[in-house]
Amino acid sequence: MGSENKNGKVPLISKIAYGFGDVGCNFSWMFVSNFLMIFYTDVFGISMAAVSALMLFSRFWDAINDPIVGGLTDKTKSRWGRYRPWLLVAAPITAILLVMTFWARPDWPQNGKIIYMVITYCLLVLGYTCVNIPYGTLCGAMTQDIDERAKINTSRSVAAMIAIGVLNIITVPLLSKFGSHSAKTGYLTVAVIYGCIFTACHFFCFAKTKEAVIIPEKEKISVKVQLKAVMQDRYYLDLHCMVETQIFCITLHMWKGMPPTTQLIRCASLFLLSSGQPVFNHYSAS
Repeated sequence: MGSENKNGKVPLISKIAYGFGDVGCNFSWMFVSNFLMIFYTDVFGISMAAVSALMLFSRFWDAINDPIVGGLTDKTKSRWGRYRPWLLVAAPITAILLVMTFWARPDWPQNGKIIYMVITYCLLVLGYTCVNIPYGTLCGAMTQDIDERAKINTSRSVAAMIAIGVLNIITVPLLSKFGSHSAKTGYLTVAVIYGCIFTACHFFCFAKTKEAVIIPEKEKISVKVQLKAVMQDRYYLDLHCMVETQIFCITLHMWKGMPPTTQLIRCASLFLLSSGQPVFNHYSAS
């Protein structure tokens, strides 16, 4: 197993293994980011209105589970450390959730599809959080040497760029190959492949890294206080509102010809996201 020596140096194999963690993250989440909405609407047969509402809700769901998982990782105690056990346990579970998310049943009734979509996607987001947060924190626990941490993060960035490049090249051909007779089979097969890559990369990261730095436990802060602090952060709210508003504005061209109910849902979503604009204007003026 890779470890930090007395000078704070991290072995090359540990840096490479840490970089592979982000390879796994990109093979799973970039696939979700680029193809999940297409899968939901074109393969699963779920309405765009329901998918848009889920994407909006998932932003709030992610904001809730992030501090909770972060607090749990800080309290974890094991012979493997605080953060590495999460890679060992949460990675295969998240891979299974990835496969379940891309398991299409077009013959189901619309309500059943929506319920299945909400449950699987929210669990997938939670699973990814349980892997990504401890993975990101692991770097600081591997060494206290600033230069070594920079090299570790460089390894992560390079590995991520390579993974994204490979993903962009092979995903569409794989979907075409395995989905030549059935699109849902293509998506499911690729999800299985990427789920296995996701798990293998984090197992490798777990095996060849070591938490050599004992990080003191942070002061206990309730989830309520953390959420209140986030909601009072004007920089966060301004950026969040602007980004989300732009995302939904991109879909405005699809409103034409849609049923009134769909238009109403999208208007409500856009209104909620745009409601922070007065805060931005007030802050800019101050």
